[in-house]
Amino acid sequence: MASRQARKRFTILGVLIAVSVLLITTQSSVGGSVKSFGSILLSPFAAVVNTVTRPIGNFLSGALNYSSVTSENAKLRAQIAQLRMGQSEVAYERRQVANVLGLQNLPFLNQLPTQTAQTTGITQSNFSSTITISKGSSSGIAPGMAVVGAGGYVGQVVGASSKSSSVRLVTDGRTRIGVSFGQTSVMGVLQGGGPSHALTVSYVPIGSLVHVGETVYTNGLSGSEFPGGIPIGHVTLARSRSTASEMQIVIAPNANLGNLSYLNVVLWEPLK
Repeated sequence: MASRQARKRFTILGVLIAVSVLLITTQSSVGGSVKSFGSILLSPFAAVVNTVTRPIGNFLSGALNYSSVTSENAKLRAQIAQLRMGQSEVAYERRQVANVLGLQNLPFLNQLPTQTAQTTGITQSNFSSTITISKGSSSGIAPGMAVVGAGGYVGQVVGASSKSSSVRLVTDGRTRIGVSFGQTSVMGVLQGGGPSHALTVSYVPIGSLVHVGETVYTNGLSGSEFPGGIPIGHVTLARSRSTASEMQIVIAPNANLGNLSYLNVVLWEPLK
């Protein structure tokens, strides 16, 4: 047993001595061989490491690129929003200019003096409809005066302070205006029914020559609140019923009541 272990030790010692001699005699060439051997030995590990780390590197690179793209997109969206805002402002200003220009030299006013004012507030309910405008008594405006837009009659001044006025719109349920139809002698009284209701004309006798599409004007009779010839609207329904004592007449306003940014107050008061 002891001799066998001794022979094993001598064998191992002999192998080590042989390897040492080989290393000493081939020192100059062994460096490159060792390096090659090391490369061969480590290459599988390097491949594994590369395989594991490559997705991580790609992910980090993609994350950084995504963040950059997201930032650029945000900047572009902000720039587009600014451009759109600028376009909207330009379009709004053009509409405002067009509204003001549309109030100049209105043919139905026959060169009556006017005061242009801007709408600053709107108040509506089921029955009433009023607006506030930016000029008042200091500009010559007084209660009772007619207010018009490019299409015609809009309403009537019902209150005025120094710098502002309250205007009752034609659709207000308290509106009552003496009117005439086109070039005929037929007359009646226009009534408002509230913002969501149509305008109607009362006291028109059965069989009167009133037709759909005909324009309705302020009649301008002596003592009227407004000068004659201001267009108010056009007939959308004219019907005579045998059981009624007057015609059923419905009117649509000519003025664009949904766009009242600027208006003209007619500086006219009836003779007393």
